[in-house]
Amino acid sequence: MNFFENEYPGNTSTYEKFSNAMQNEGVVAFTGAGTSMPELPSWTALLKNLIQDAVNSGITSKDDGEAYIDGIEDTLFIADQLSGDFGAHQFKSKVCKTFSCLENPTEAQKEIIGTGFKRYVTLNYDLGLELASSCIGGGHLPSITPQQRNESQSWIGKESSKNKKAVLHWHGITTHAEDIILTGDDYSAFYDKTSENIEFLSRLFVNDRILMIGFGFADPFITRPLEKVMRLHPSENNHFALLGVPENKQINVVLERKKFAKKVQIGCNFLPN
Repeated sequence: MNFFENEYPGNTSTYEKFSNAMQNEGVVAFTGAGTSMPELPSWTALLKNLIQDAVNSGITSKDDGEAYIDGIEDTLFIADQLSGDFGAHQFKSKVCKTFSCLENPTEAQKEIIGTGFKRYVTLNYDLGLELASSCIGGGHLPSITPQQRNESQSWIGKESSKNKKAVLHWHGITTHAEDIILTGDDYSAFYDKTSENIEFLSRLFVNDRILMIGFGFADPFITRPLEKVMRLHPSENNHFALLGVPENKQINVVLERKKFAKKVQIGCNFLPN
């Protein structure tokens, strides 16, 4: 196995800690959009496609479409605008149609299922992890969402449960378009108006060990509660993350490791992207 130790000193040591955690306690896989790419689009690519669709169909003016492209980095704001242009129901249905087109799991999703994590939580709407389980002979892997309160509480609880191996789709799933967390308004309602969801994440971060995969740490709704509870947590490098480094980007590996360890108690394995 290539740990890229020469490029990113400390990767081997971090992997050893992760391996020990897998063997001794078990680790929860926490997956983001990167695990569904390139078969599915990034958020930026998805929004650009939807902007073009809205302009072509006359729902959005050409000037507004150009303005949306200029402001594409503020993804939640652009999602809010498109939701208003299309209508909330149609907008969510279009997004779910895109993510429901995944016919085969990505290599990353198959690798995740084959690793033997004790539970799975994903920010993705697609069924890639469930497909991967069937593809590699792991059998049927159920799907649950936060709207299923009893099932999600059982998922995170310590007692034995049939839901333990379910994939928790934290921001919703393609099969229930009306419930996906997509726009800025959705995020505010899900996190700011529903304290149980923040409490659930905090409980997950404190009680379990997590490997974050395909998550770029750009989502403040996830990073804020993570930092809030982990800054005061006594364990060193309680969690782990796989972080891709773009080929044209130079990073200070020592400083980045210290930053993640201090702010969110995460040990990082850096990989060339």
